[in-house]
Formats: sequence, structure tokens, C-alpha cells
Amino acid sequence: MKKHELIENVHYYIEDGRWVFTEEYHLTRGYCCDNKCRHCPYKTTNMERQMTFGEKLVGLTFNPSGDPKVQKAKLLCAELADLLNDHDRETTDNGNAMSSTLYKNLYNHAVGEILNAQMNVVKVLTLKY
Repeated sequence: MKKHELIENVHYYIEDGRWVFTEEYHLTRGYCCDNKCRHCPYKTTNMERQMTFGEKLVGLTFNPSGDPKVQKAKLLCAELADLLNDHDRETTDNGNAMSSTLYKNLYNHAVGEILNAQMNVVKVLTLKY
């Protein structure tokens, strides 16, 4: 994304005469500016928002190249891991804990495969010939 390619209501919106950058903008930029932005998807020491299970799993804040494709791949895998983790928590919280060895093995394997998929996608996206 070039600076002059910002699209209102996609990358930002205007509130009380000020520009408010969206999560899409921040993800495209690829890093946190430490200004406590309202829609920042990154966790920094100055922010109250805690990273989700999936964001921690895929290392969402680690993108040294700032590549927007890498950031999008990490975000998608984080969302998938969070979906799985939320399901596991809901199942456990409702007293219907899946305590079987099969369930635990499938859950752990699925989480590992999400992480492997994310790492392989990043490798493909950043491979230099």
C-alpha cells in the first residue's frame, strides 16, 4: 500500500475531524507505532489489550520485513487458532469437558498444524530465488 492509496472506511474513517486508522490499515502497515491506536491489532507494553491465543501462537507482532501478505497470513492463522481455542474453552466451561485422549490428541495436533501451516505460508511468501 502506498501512502496515497488510503481508502476512506477501509483504511481509516473520520471522527470529530480526526483520522482514525482501522485494523486493516495497521495490518497493512505491518507494525505497531506505540501510539495506543484504537484499532491496533498488535500488543505493545503500552497497550491494555492482551494478545489472543492465536496471535501468540503465530507470533503476530513479528514481521521484520513489514510484508502485508505475511501479516495477513499470520492474522488468518491466528483467527483459526482462536476459533479452535474458543471451542475448546466453551466445551470445557459448559461442563462437557472432552477429556478423552482422542480429543486431546486431535486438539493438540490441530493447533500444531495451524502453526506449521502459518510458518510454511510465510516461507513461501518470503522466499527469495
